[in-house]
Amino acid sequence: MQKFTAAIGCEEGKLYPITETPSALTYAAPTDMSALKTFQLAVSVAEAAQYGDDVVIDNIAQITGGTLTEQTAGETNQVLALINGNTSADGAAVIGADDVAPALGHSLLTKIRSKTTAETQEGWRAWFFFKVKYNPVGFSATGKTESVTYGVTDLTAKMLPDINKKYATYKDFFGETALAAARAWLNTIAGLT
Repeated sequence: MQKFTAAIGCEEGKLYPITETPSALTYAAPTDMSALKTFQLAVSVAEAAQYGDDVVIDNIAQITGGTLTEQTAGETNQVLALINGNTSADGAAVIGADDVAPALGHSLLTKIRSKTTAETQEGWRAWFFFKVKYNPVGFSATGKTESVTYGVTDLTAKMLPDINKKYATYKDFFGETALAAARAWLNTIAGLT
């Protein structure tokens, strides 16, 4: 098993609450991750060779999991409450005894450059992770008040397979309408068109 890692600058991130049934994942309207700056993607890959007549006829590689580690400039309580499975009302987190970190859909937009001809084109890469689950984020309560402050700048999520055993997809966009097209594609993937 091999592991591939890449660190990537990020311009925009969103989290999508999931309703899951045995036959479908349904994504709700996303929450913006306004403070997301970079993410590191580590993917585990299992490899095997397929033989025919004692000769390798195909090499097979399959993603078996992965991790996202994201650096932020301090996310909002709304985002961190969503990651922890807490509720959020009027910008405040409400912590319940039975709260469990949920699986979430996750999209990211990164700036890219492509040199396919003599000129370099700038564009956008849109990533969609079908299902991730974040490690719980620590928080501290101040005194006897009900105010909660999350103290975190790094977020870590495990990539999980969706019902079709897919982990993620991405697509590159170039041209004057690249950013709008990338956002529209992400909405289509999430079923929010």
